[in-house]
Amino acid sequence: MASIFIGFVFALLIYNLLLALNGKSLPFAVNALVGGSSALVSTLVHNQWLNVYQHQAPWWQAQDLGLTVIPPLLLLSGAWLARTLLPTTEQLQHQHRRLSQLLVGTGLGSILVIVMTAWFPAAAQTSSLLLLGLGSCGLCIVLWQFYRAGHQAVLPQAVSWLILACGLLYFTISLAVADLPISKLSPDNVLLFASAVQFFMLTLMLTRRSQQIDQQKYDNLRQQHDVVVQLKSAEAQLVHRALHSRTTGLPNRTLLKEVIDQIIEQGKVPEFAFVLISLNNFHEFNKTLGHSNGDAILYLLTERLLKISEQIPQVLPIESSEEWSSTLAAVEGVNFALLIEHSDSESLNLLIRSVIEQLETPFEFDHLMLDVDAAAGIALFPKDSQNGEHLIRNAHVALEMAVNTNTKCAFYAPDIDPYNSRRLSLLAELRSAIDNEILELYFQPQISLRDQQVTSAEVLVRWLHPEYGFVSPEEFIPLAEKTGVIQPLTYHICRQAFGYKKALEKLGYFLHLSINISARNLLDPGFKNRICELAAELDINLREINLELTETAVMTDPDMALEMMAQLNSAGIQLSIDDFGTGYSCLSYLKKLPVDEIKIDRSFVMDMVNNEDDQMIVRTTLTMGHNLNLAVVAEGIENEDTLATLAKMGCDLAQGYHIARPMPFDAFADWLASYPLQLGADSASHNLSATGMSHSNGSKRP
Repeated sequence: MASIFIGFVFALLIYNLLLALNGKSLPFAVNALVGGSSALVSTLVHNQWLNVYQHQAPWWQAQDLGLTVIPPLLLLSGAWLARTLLPTTEQLQHQHRRLSQLLVGTGLGSILVIVMTAWFPAAAQTSSLLLLGLGSCGLCIVLWQFYRAGHQAVLPQAVSWLILACGLLYFTISLAVADLPISKLSPDNVLLFASAVQFFMLTLMLTRRSQQIDQQKYDNLRQQHDVVVQLKSAEAQLVHRALHSRTTGLPNRTLLKEVIDQIIEQGKVPEFAFVLISLNNFHEFNKTLGHSNGDAILYLLTERLLKISEQIPQVLPIESSEEWSSTLAAVEGVNFALLIEHSDSESLNLLIRSVIEQLETPFEFDHLMLDVDAAAGIALFPKDSQNGEHLIRNAHVALEMAVNTNTKCAFYAPDIDPYNSRRLSLLAELRSAIDNEILELYFQPQISLRDQQVTSAEVLVRWLHPEYGFVSPEEFIPLAEKTGVIQPLTYHICRQAFGYKKALEKLGYFLHLSINISARNLLDPGFKNRICELAAELDINLREINLELTETAVMTDPDMALEMMAQLNSAGIQLSIDDFGTGYSCLSYLKKLPVDEIKIDRSFVMDMVNNEDDQMIVRTTLTMGHNLNLAVVAEGIENEDTLATLAKMGCDLAQGYHIARPMPFDAFADWLASYPLQLGADSASHNLSATGMSHSNGSKRP
């Protein structure tokens, strides 16, 4: 029996030590100490029991230090193992205090037993075994409390210590029975069996725990792996979304720019064209059929354009992979891009026009035949730009030109670029030009066709730039409107015009001044007050000021414009509709406007003598204006015949190069001084007497 026990315990001991050395966990090493100590105690007790039976001598007379030291060591290591494996939650604080008290008590008892060894060896051995039995019972009770508190994993430990405690109890009771025969249930065999079972149960519990820890680690690693896989998948999806159009799935502007930069950097393609194709009427599909159907139509057109592009021999791939390849990119909205290697612009032009023609082929959708209107803008590398961003930008400019001119296909050129470096420079310098009074006012006179008197003049602003020379108002006024500089620019023009009007009055010329204003001015709530303040500051009669605005300016925000025009009219300012006939020309709306004058656009006046349609438009406008009690001004008069014809039609005021070109203030003052000689002999025959030509009478507007 003893040999079987020793072999079994030795195998368990080797197993625990190997696992401890293999880095499994420290508890296996402690368990080896517990099991080894338990087995050693049982072996020592077994040997002492044999001696008692064989020699008829009391076993406690034998001097055996092992029986004194090892039982406390067994109890201490067992308690430490239990403490190491038990959870330290707030609900188990009471049980941990009990376990700590047991460790302290065991430690003190062990010290007492060791001290007793020197004087009372037999008593020390008995006390040591008694301490082991009591400690085992105490440890069993504490572990049972942990089990009742909900920590079920301690049950094997509690049972193992209970078995050892029962073995010690049986052994202790057997001491009181004399002449106990050696049998399979002898006290020493029972103790050997109890210690072996305890060691086995603790080892089994630790092995199970180790497997659970390993399984938990494996599960954690698997979860981490799954998370990493999900993150990589999500990252790939995010990258794909960031580089592709959500509607069509094609490469987007970001990916396209990277591809262009790579092609340029690698230098494998010396020349290529960036072609930007736009579906001009696609918004009609969305508005008519709805956005969901619009997306379906866009997908069909994308498929068509993709097939067309794949048939172009010189086309360059934009995206190429094992799963997907594309020669087409979705730049933005309904704009698509192609990269085509080329060496001949003429053949490229024919190729792109062929692509547009194929794309515009009518198609059926939901039992409807739909037409497509497309246009293309082309920018060339390296001619137009040497980087992707500018190449895309230049193609947009060319596309805008193609759409505006309805030419279907346009190549980029600096002279068609309204957004070039000159524009940026003017944007930056316009406010400075206003502040430093670099802008200059020019005056173009207007004469009355009733008596040929100079009654008024239109104020025009001119900019002589130190680098670009003369800058047309048609170029910098739109810039001022887009950037918000139009407000200070208008006030600057009004201040200067009011000052010049005062100077003209000192010279004896009491003329009306017509000043152009912007739609932005009508949307400024403080515009009327500001004009009144400037007039009061310079002592100007606002009834001699005429503010000109276009039909399109009025229709930008009709309600706001009407309100501001009413305020200006109440202040005595006369209002004029400039370029009449080129905008909305809505008679019903014109009746509501508090205007005093309309100006017939020069496009109808310049060739009216030779063009009956223009003459009819001018005559109709004059009739309509007079019926509404409005003065009518004709601009763009470039010859005497036009001037005479307008006079016969009953036009009120005339303005044009035939009368005088716009001129600076000093030149305008000189022109006024010699005005009767300016129109020549043919015109002089139509003039009134010299008294009628007096400039002092010019203060009265027809």
